[in-house]
Amino acid sequence: MTPIYKVLYLVRHGQTTGDIEDRFGGSYDDHLTPHGREQSKEVARALQLIGAESLYASPLIRAQETAAAISEATNITCRTLPDFQERNRYGVLSGLLRSEAARCFPGEVKKINDEKSNVEGSETYSAFKKRVLFTLDKLKHDLTESPSILVAHGGIIRLLLNELFDIQHVKVGDCAYFKLTVLDDIYEISDVQGITFRSASKAYYK
Repeated sequence: MTPIYKVLYLVRHGQTTGDIEDRFGGSYDDHLTPHGREQSKEVARALQLIGAESLYASPLIRAQETAAAISEATNITCRTLPDFQERNRYGVLSGLLRSEAARCFPGEVKKINDEKSNVEGSETYSAFKKRVLFTLDKLKHDLTESPSILVAHGGIIRLLLNELFDIQHVKVGDCAYFKLTVLDDIYEISDVQGITFRSASKAYYK
């Protein structure tokens, strides 16, 4: 039997109001800025060329607004996948200005240097990992050889690169994306745009 390679493009949302206001994000549900909307239109034009047939997005507003630009460009209806929403990494800090958080919660702010640490009220890294990998495993059975697109978040992308490919110290830009090819339990990444990282060791990377 000929193996079936399935393709999913992972896309981060565009610039948000929280970014320019210097707020802690995570589960904070902010909108795209005007620049973020332009970024979304730009990535939508790029993704018009891949021949995608399915589009999915996190339920958070910034991902939905980015996905709406892609939906308009590709004429694909977007489906919302709640379990691909961003990790509530910042707990009590979520939505606060960083200067305000440093003044009110200095001990909690110190914890965020370690992405796997637990700020008060946050989702643990282990719970986040379980949620995302379980949902990806379910989604991959619905994928076809025709590409699909998932609009999500920097935390989602960093987790997948870390857990699937052992890639760490990743910087994910606004509307960054990469192509994830799936064959059973083997993953490959290619067509990386707007993401910087050092190395990969768990699976094939090109």
